[in-house]
Amino acid sequence: AYDRDRDVINYAKFLWNFGDGTTAEGPWVMHHFSYPGRYAVELIIKNDTRTSSARITVIAEPARVLLDVLPGGGVSLRNYSGRDLDVSFWKVVQADSEFSLPEHSVVLEGSSINIAPATLGFTATPSAQLQYPDGSRVLEPTIPAPSTPEPASKTSLPAPEPKPVVPAPAAKIIAPAAQTAPTATSSDEEATSTPAQVPADTSALAASVAQSGAAFPLWASTAGLGGIVGLGVMSVWYARRQRGAGEETNPPAEEFTIEE
Repeated sequence: AYDRDRDVINYAKFLWNFGDGTTAEGPWVMHHFSYPGRYAVELIIKNDTRTSSARITVIAEPARVLLDVLPGGGVSLRNYSGRDLDVSFWKVVQADSEFSLPEHSVVLEGSSINIAPATLGFTATPSAQLQYPDGSRVLEPTIPAPSTPEPASKTSLPAPEPKPVVPAPAAKIIAPAAQTAPTATSSDEEATSTPAQVPADTSALAASVAQSGAAFPLWASTAGLGGIVGLGVMSVWYARRQRGAGEETNPPAEEFTIEE
């Protein structure tokens, strides 16, 4: 304890309240909490004329330290506490033999400290125990087995919808419609002529023109073909009409010239 001038206060009293119903007196004390938890520890310093106090929060929890006996009689302290752990003044006890760890002994998180038989002063056996500074035994922690990751659940994904297959467009052959010749009738008889048929090769001709991309349009070829067919039909009709009426005559002789 110091005063404002940083001078040591002699004959000061140190009173401790550990927050679990117990107290102690002295400038340096040790305490063991019987149950885990968070405790408010009060320190009161006083002399004849002055009084001062301070508070710290202590988290008490079971020490997860495992004692292993090494080949040759040494021991290993493995830390499973999840943080660095101060093991100052902890004891390794076997029968009548005892070894106390020096002050500021720290076991790093997830690591261990190994102590040789020469340092212990005896050869450790499986009966050796690890004790807190007050002499209570440090129980061996339950080390959980390494967890095996669960297999990922299989999720069935819907099958992708098949894309419709679009066939390639076939080449279209456009043929002109069959032309039907008009039916000629007279006043005293029904039609005597039959519809003229389009020659078979004309359809092929029209298809060839449409497929090969000729220079003339399709409608021009069709119109020309229809005109030819129409003229033929009219000629037949006119000749038959003349024969029926008896009006067919021979041309006069002067219309012909005979060459030798």
